[in-house]
Amino acid sequence: MRSYLVYFAGYCALVAVVMSAVAMAVAAVFGGPATWGVILLAPMLAASAAGSRFVADHDRLPSRQERWFLTNRSFVIVLAGTVVAGGMALVVTFFRRSGVMAEASDGSHWIVMVVGGLVVLALSYGAIYVGYGWYTSRQYAAGRRRRARQAARRGGRR
Repeated sequence: MRSYLVYFAGYCALVAVVMSAVAMAVAAVFGGPATWGVILLAPMLAASAAGSRFVADHDRLPSRQERWFLTNRSFVIVLAGTVVAGGMALVVTFFRRSGVMAEASDGSHWIVMVVGGLVVLALSYGAIYVGYGWYTSRQYAAGRRRRARQAARRGGRR
């Protein structure tokens, strides 16, 4: 199971970097702020890729226990990445402009940031669950149909 988590972490980091670059490029070309909401797709895509790897290795869907194990551990990976990236952004922002902390010290800003962060974490967890559950099962069913069609074609030629 550990290899699927490593696969998840690598793919999630890669997709997040690529989506960030695309969001920044689109913002630079068309002007205006970058839309960072697309990065929420990174955990779902990474979970579906790790789930596909699981299906390819075992030729079955993950059991309920395996799916919860992968979902929870993958969420911990996303949470750790979020803490590291957020910490780095906070340090860079703090050293760039000394007045940022004074502006952000207002209580309402912190409440909005905490509630927004919790919503993003809940959406990330849901995206990971969908990636390991629904999306992986659709890929597995499509693979079974494809193998059945190939077997029917081979059987018809004999």
